[in-house]
This record gives sequence, C-alpha cells and structure tokens, in this order.
Amino acid sequence: MVELDADLDHIVPSVLPPFWAKLVVGFVSLLCFARSYDGDFVFDDSEAIVNNKDLQSDTPLGDLWHHDFWGSKLSSNTSHKSYRPLTVLTFRINYYLSGGFHPVGFHVVNILLHGSISILMLDVFSVLFGGLQYTGKGQRVHLAPRASLLATLLFAVHPVHTECVAGVVGRADLLCALFFLLSFLGYCQAFKETGNKEGTHSSTFWVLLSIFLGAVAMLCKEQGITVLGLNAVFDILVIGKLDILAAVRKVLHKDKSQEELCGVLSECRHVQEWRPPFPNSPTYHWRHQHALYTLENHGNRPTGIY
Repeated sequence: MVELDADLDHIVPSVLPPFWAKLVVGFVSLLCFARSYDGDFVFDDSEAIVNNKDLQSDTPLGDLWHHDFWGSKLSSNTSHKSYRPLTVLTFRINYYLSGGFHPVGFHVVNILLHGSISILMLDVFSVLFGGLQYTGKGQRVHLAPRASLLATLLFAVHPVHTECVAGVVGRADLLCALFFLLSFLGYCQAFKETGNKEGTHSSTFWVLLSIFLGAVAMLCKEQGITVLGLNAVFDILVIGKLDILAAVRKVLHKDKSQEELCGVLSECRHVQEWRPPFPNSPTYHWRHQHALYTLENHGNRPTGIY
C-alpha cells in the first residue's frame, strides 16, 4: 500500500467526517426497521426458537455443539444438518435475559445487528471504491467518501433485508454478515504498511484474527466460510495489484504464438512428406526446392505444388 502525507486528506473532501457519516448510517438503518421491534414470532421462528429445547436452561450448553439449528441431533436422520451453534447461543442468551419467549428482546437485537452491519459497510465500500491507502500517521484515506456514503445508505434502507431483520430466525444471516465483514476488514488491516517491525508483527496478528473471525462467521451460518475465498481474491486483485486484462492479453498472445509455431511445423511436415504423381519430373524438383525456400524464409504455406 502507498503511504500518503496527511495533507492529501484535503484532496478528496468528504461530505461528512467518518464518525458523523457512521452515526448517520446507524441512525437511518435503525429508524428504517424500528417498527419491527414489537412483532411476534412468525414462520420458522416457532420451530427454531419457541419449540427449540436448546434455548431452555435444562439443556446443557454442550449440547448446542451437537445439535443442528432446529435443536435436533446432527446424527439423526431427520436432522436438517444446519450447524449454527453460535446463533442458537444468542437465542438462548435472549431467552435468559428476557425471562422467557418475549419477542421484543429478540427483535431489538436483530435491529441493532443490522445497524452495526450497516456501519461496517461504510468501511467496506470505502475500501472497494477507494482502495487501501494510508497517511503517514497510519490513518486510511477515504478516497471515495461520497460514493461510499451513498452506497451504504442504500444498503441500510434496502427492503431486501426485511426478512433477515424482522424475522428473528434471520439472525443467523445477520451474525454471519457481521463477522464476515469484520474478517474482511481485518484482512485489509493486516496489509497496512507501517515500515517498521511492529507493523510486520501486527500484520500476522490481523491475518490470524481475520481467519478466526471467518470461523466465527461459519459457526453463525455455513456460508460464512466463503469470506476466506473473498480475502484470497482481494489479496490477488487489489493488494497484489494483478492486472487481469494484461494477464488475459498475455495468455492470448502466447496461445497465438504457439498456434503459429504449430502451423509452421505442420507445413514443414507437409512439404517433407508430399509426393507428386510424377516424382521424376524436372518440374517437381524445381517446385519442391522453391517451396522449401519459401517456407524457410517466410513461414507461409507453399502454394502451387502438384
């Protein structure tokens, strides 16, 4: 990454300072879904929460690691095989703090999770739109503040999140997204160049932390494991600065050169193996020598041989 001087922060003026931008995003995201706080348990909530014995105190905590998302044993033939123990653990904490199956507490947690995810998306969009560049003090420069803020606000209020936020069972998606983004941002933090030994040690720490957060995301919902693939692609394309177009052109040019070479070799074999109907004809010897001369000097297919 390239370290920039502190005065470069004035080159790209922001609509709002980062703190206030995150505050606005958090407020808008909470306001948009605040009406869902007094909803009831609906659809899959009844099976994953109300009828799930793993939420009750008489079930040992260790059983959460051997049961699926719906409270059935993973070894059972009727098990859904959806392994999300950390999500079930948050349901159990909700049940304990609420003193029973009171949906308000469950919904409030979902709304707060959505607000946290929206705030993190501001940093994610800033990295995707502006790249990873830092000042001499180690602070990341927001090179696309307006685009990042607009994209984050659109994400925060988009109705596609309604099912995840309003439905309590959608907490699996929210928790997975939260730790997914934390893992990605941690991986970005690992490659902040500081130019000293301390920066090198912190790089290893952030990489390991990113892997750990990816594992946590996976234990919230299975798709969380895909963050490791995202980090790898980001490493190759952004951190490694791989030019895909240049690589494609190089491969195509290499294939074309190999194809031309194969064509020349094929012509050589064609000329060497060709036999005319009248091999003793004087005309044949002259045309054969002329074809070999043309092939050696021009690499083109000899014509007119009979």
